[in-house]
Formats: sequence, C-alpha cells, structure tokens
Amino acid sequence: MTWRRPLQVRELVPALAPTISILLALAAIRSIWRQMFAAMVTIPASIKVYPERAFNVSLYLFATFPIFLIALWSIWRSRHAITPLERWILSALVVLIPISIWTICKSGGGYNSLLFAYLAMTALFVARLDGIFGWLRSLSIQRSFVAAIAIALAILASFFLQFDQTVALLSVRHGDEKYDTAVALARHLDGVVVSPQDPTIVYRAKNYFGRSPFFELDTNAVNGNWPNELPMAILQELQQADRVIAVRSYVPTPVFENSLPAGDSIKFQFQN
Repeated sequence: MTWRRPLQVRELVPALAPTISILLALAAIRSIWRQMFAAMVTIPASIKVYPERAFNVSLYLFATFPIFLIALWSIWRSRHAITPLERWILSALVVLIPISIWTICKSGGGYNSLLFAYLAMTALFVARLDGIFGWLRSLSIQRSFVAAIAIALAILASFFLQFDQTVALLSVRHGDEKYDTAVALARHLDGVVVSPQDPTIVYRAKNYFGRSPFFELDTNAVNGNWPNELPMAILQELQQADRVIAVRSYVPTPVFENSLPAGDSIKFQFQN
C-alpha cells in the first residue's frame, strides 16, 4: 500500500480488515461458545507472567540459535535492498520473538513456547541462503572453506545446543508404536480406565474422553499459578477409576503423580 499525505481514512480500511475479522470472530465465539472462549482467552489471560525471566530467556533464545545471527549479519552486510519476502519475515520476527518470550515467561511456560520464534528465525536464514552462498563464492578458496565450516557448525549448534531437548527427536516420534500399544492395552482392561495425562488413549480405546490435569490446573489457577493440589473434578475421576494409565513426558506433574489412588489401581507408564 502506498501512503499519501494527508492520510485518508479509506486507505486504512484494507489494513484494518485482518484485525477487524479477528475481533468479530472472537465476539462470535464469546456469544455462541462461551466455554471455548474461556479456554482460548479467559483462562490463558489469568496465568501469571514473570517479566524478570525475559532477559535470561532472550539470551537463551539467541545463544542457542546462531544461524539467526548469521542471517542478520548477512542482511547487514548486503549491498542489495531488502526483498519483500525478507521484509515480511522481519515483520514476523518483530511480533513473534516478543510473543514467544512473553509466553515462556508465563507460569508453567515451556520451551515449546519458543516454537514460533524459532520458525521465523529459521525462515530468515533460509531466505538469506542465496546471499550467504554468494558471499562464500566471493572469498578465496581457503577463506571460503573456513567460512563454510563455521556456518555448518552454526547449523549443527542451532540444533544440538539444546541437547537435552532435541536428542529424543533422533529416536522417537509422536504417535509411535508405544501409543498404539497403550491404546490396545487400555482396550482390554476391565472396569473404569482413565488416562488424564493423555485422554486420547482411553478415548480411542473405550470412547471415553476424560479430564486433562493440564487444563484443570490452568482453569483452577491460584494467583496465576497452578494450585498445590489437584482440582476436585479430576481428583474424583481418579478415585472412581479402576485403572490409571500414566504417561511420562517432559512436563513434570508431581501434583498428579502424588494424587494417584492406591490399592487395586495399576499404573502403566509410557514415554510421550
């Protein structure tokens, strides 16, 4: 869009269309599906944010993704004008990096909150590959070889610097045979079976969709943080169950494990 002076109101209408459509959609959801609106807006807004974590999280984000710094350097040294694609990606970065940092700083925030920032940072690096390759070709053979090795190491470091988070991705995948085993096992269990940490297991096995501890803890947050005890609704579900399937994941849920009923309940553990 080309801006003229003085600015005309009719020129703003196309730019406001996306924002207006989102607001209208939220208004419709709030009027028709109040529970969905609560899950999308009200409950997430009630979770406490710890702004003092932002600085350390920002350092972590940039230090563990050196290819982004290479992409920024490539743009800075380029003699060519920024392309429309790069302009869009930079605009996305201005929005997604702060939002991702803000999200991980919320109570219970995890590394997956940084996903959108990492995607935009990766997109910028990919968009700058032609410029980076052109710079490599302009160097002498020796310097080009050293620079190529440095860039390759930066690519590897961007993945493996988060070793504790990424090593599992080399050997497991979501919904692998372990999940099918859990579903088959749940299907042959007698009595009331629940799997709160992954309700889809029992849903696929017995067509029963139970409560999730994560959603229940978010809904019943105390001063913006998870409560120290399970909410009564999911606690009653555990007490009424004959079998409980527990799923191990990177999200610690001690409040759930400590509330598992004793006696005849059997805990089947599967890595998620």
